[in-house]
Amino acid sequence: MAEDVLKVLIVDNAPLMCDFVHSVVAQMDGLTLLRANSYRTACDILASESIAILLTELNIDAQADLGLALIGRLRADEFAATSARIPIIVCSSGANRSLVRDALLFDVADFLIKPISTDIVQAKLVQHLAQPKELKSQAFYQKLQRYRAQQAEEKQPLHNESRAWVVLPEQDKPEFTADDESDDSDALYSMEEFIRWPDYVSTGNVVLDKHLQRLSFHVNGLHYAYKHRRPLAVLTKERENVCQAMTFLAQVVSRSYADNASDPLLQHLQQSLDTLNDLNKQLLALDLVRPQKLAEVLRDISHWWLATCSRQFMEKTQH
Repeated sequence: MAEDVLKVLIVDNAPLMCDFVHSVVAQMDGLTLLRANSYRTACDILASESIAILLTELNIDAQADLGLALIGRLRADEFAATSARIPIIVCSSGANRSLVRDALLFDVADFLIKPISTDIVQAKLVQHLAQPKELKSQAFYQKLQRYRAQQAEEKQPLHNESRAWVVLPEQDKPEFTADDESDDSDALYSMEEFIRWPDYVSTGNVVLDKHLQRLSFHVNGLHYAYKHRRPLAVLTKERENVCQAMTFLAQVVSRSYADNASDPLLQHLQQSLDTLNDLNKQLLALDLVRPQKLAEVLRDISHWWLATCSRQFMEKTQH
């Protein structure tokens, strides 16, 4: 019978929270609880025990993002004994909006605000063990985790000048080349441009430049695949590239806006995120076996780009 027991892991610095969850799990058949009161202990348990469901606080060891780091490592399949696709429930006494948004990008099953009742914890454990949330591909989470690590290394403070865009001399033009985020890239680099990143232009933020250019590149790739009737596998891959580029761009804009809400460009981009996120959802929901509606979504993406990132807009805002 011991082999049928599912292991629940609670990660929280507060002993009272761990004791509470232990009392809840003890009332449920077929479950046993493991507890971790630190990030290191949680990593050790995930690496050595086959965990069926994770409950974690985002604020671990007095660091607001260690819980998110744990979630990212789990989804990126960095723990040998535990599946990357187990349900994750965040139990937090409060977290800033950017951390919540990032946790949702890793497809946590639920987000519970403390204090939590016994009935709610029991109901959520039963629900998510019986009906796990549908997850994205493993590659998506690995790329998202790499992106977060890269962002932490290269994050640069924004300038405080009241400007939205600056035009650079030709020798300083930011370069963009396709990287490992696009694996099916054959014949896409010499294609005609559907949307365009204007020459010699920068936002003044190298990270934002990179992700705007990346979105442009992948939208052009998807348009090319659709227009030239590439195989379904290629069309699906190009759609995934665009959706990932939209997700990463939205995250960069939100983080940058949180750091410098007075920047006119960031104010404009922040206001456009709802539209971008809606387009992302529409694109993900399309049936690519019958891709007629893809043209409409691509048209709407081009309209968003024109209103947000076109040379016309840049010229209007540069003084």
